[in-house]
Amino acid sequence: MTPTPPQAGERAEAWLPIESAPRDGSRVLLYCAWNGVVRGKWESDKYGKPPRPYWTNDCEYTFGKLATRKDQPTHWQPLPPPPALDSEESK
Repeated sequence: MTPTPPQAGERAEAWLPIESAPRDGSRVLLYCAWNGVVRGKWESDKYGKPPRPYWTNDCEYTFGKLATRKDQPTHWQPLPPPPALDSEESK
């Protein structure tokens, strides 16, 4: 049975298998063996080199596409909600 991904704004209690992650381009937290926890998204990149499509992340700009394609995530979580701003802080 495949777990149901949490809805937007919900916090997952545990890491979910990557197979259940959204593939609509929305950003999520990814767990990769080499980079650890990173923010990333599904990238179709249909004209790129294999493997395509693939999971991209914020470290791709530092380490390059080849390293990112080799370090694919095994688990994911939704991003946490942003902090609430007090009315005093927003002034």
